[in-house]
Amino acid sequence: MKLRETDCQSTFVESGPCEGEAKSKFAPPAGGGPATPPCPPQPALERSEGADTTLSKPQKCQTALGYTFKDVSFLESALIHTSCKLEYNGSNERLEFMGDAILGMVISEHLYKAFPEYCEGELTRIKSVVVSQTILARVGDRLNLGEYVVVGKGLPERKNFPRSLIANVFEAIISAIYLDGGLSAVRDFVVSQLGEEIARVCHSEHEGNYKSLLQQHCQKHLGTTPHYRLIHQHGPEHGKTFEVAVIIKDTEYCHGKGKSKKQAEQLAAEATYRELTQQKTVASS
Repeated sequence: MKLRETDCQSTFVESGPCEGEAKSKFAPPAGGGPATPPCPPQPALERSEGADTTLSKPQKCQTALGYTFKDVSFLESALIHTSCKLEYNGSNERLEFMGDAILGMVISEHLYKAFPEYCEGELTRIKSVVVSQTILARVGDRLNLGEYVVVGKGLPERKNFPRSLIANVFEAIISAIYLDGGLSAVRDFVVSQLGEEIARVCHSEHEGNYKSLLQQHCQKHLGTTPHYRLIHQHGPEHGKTFEVAVIIKDTEYCHGKGKSKKQAEQLAAEATYRELTQQKTVASS
């Protein structure tokens, strides 16, 4: 394969087309039409100084991804933006469509197995951030996907690609890996690429949520789950104050007071969490 310049900034085509428009490697076999005349010798393609004249983008991209395709055409399709769609080379939109669903499934499965103590609402909030355009574009930038995507000349320079474009290419690559290597391969890829983001989002999600922090601490170090007991409530219906205590293994720990049970539970959990973690710190010193 040779690299020819067309209306796209770069693309992957078979060597030898006689006309100015690139011949797609996915074009249907000739048949039923007039015989194609022999191609005249093609002059060397002029490029600006420092330009990459080798057809190495798929190979470089595979190295960046940490995955080697058995059928590299899946990757090539994933890298073709709709602005550079050829007659027989569809863009990566269909792959992006499926990649979005595969990504959601893999992340949901991973969160479900990794965080058995999280409720449905917590898992949903974490997933929505992890699969967001912002996160996917950040991962795509880390993989330098902008260097490998094939786009039309009407788009801005590679360093200024829209965030949505990079995120969509990442989703298309997820589909390509799934089609090439199956669910196990794409699961490994997604978790390896998004693992740090998942950890960061989980930390942010539960920072300040002391009920969640206390629950994780108790399950990890005490093998149990804390409970909350309403000790007292007073005041008029429109302005009650609630007092709640934390109960761990039938032992009563700190109390919290608030204008709602939820607020009182958070305050009680915060006091108890700080007490337990301080004890653990003193014990280990």
